[in-house]
Amino acid sequence: MNRYIQEPEFFERARARRMELRRQYGNEITPADEMLQLAYDEKDDAELLKAIADGANPDVLSSDWVYPILTKAIEDGRPEVTELLLDAGADPTIRDNDLLWALCETGNARLMRRVLSDYNVLPIKDISDYIEHVIENGHLDCLRELRAAGVDLLAHDGRALCRACLANEHEIVAYLLHECGAELELEYDDWSPLFYAAQGNSMESARILLEAGADPTHEDIAGGTPMRWAASKQMLGLLQRYDRK
Repeated sequence: MNRYIQEPEFFERARARRMELRRQYGNEITPADEMLQLAYDEKDDAELLKAIADGANPDVLSSDWVYPILTKAIEDGRPEVTELLLDAGADPTIRDNDLLWALCETGNARLMRRVLSDYNVLPIKDISDYIEHVIENGHLDCLRELRAAGVDLLAHDGRALCRACLANEHEIVAYLLHECGAELELEYDDWSPLFYAAQGNSMESARILLEAGADPTHEDIAGGTPMRWAASKQMLGLLQRYDRK
């Protein structure tokens, strides 16, 4: 027998929540939608599947009424629920690509591959923000998926490589340099990548740049060099060893 009939209190909690949401936002949801929300909150995938079979909207908002459950499941570390909802017809492009943003944050490369290949989520006008989000979270596999889907990771001047250096994501630094062809001295906000590595004390990233030929005497608009901005004695020593003067 349906759990929602067997346990009246379980159902009443959902009813009370629905009335509150309707009062606040003026949105109507069906009993099946209500069951889907509650099943998600209770981490009851069997009831979640039943709610879908009963006609629940797979794009229904989560009980906090902020994001669709589709996106919330990614943020909560429950990609299997996202898969179930996608299979049921949920639209990952709802709410301005929040789902893709969540994937960039959490780093589920396999699910990102599915979304990029099966749904029209690209192009995005401000894709540079998504690229930066992936880099700052250190998700190299997701960066590879974006590139495989046709995203130009280097389209926005030196932003990608500079962000990777500042975050000391040295594997991404190496990937952008050696596989994507990023330019060593291409500047972002008047600084080349080595400046960001020096200021962020990103030793391994700086070493990769220097070995690839980055110039530690390269001057910014004010005449400063990466050595001026070195965040530690160790960083300064590393830069000095590659000083060409």
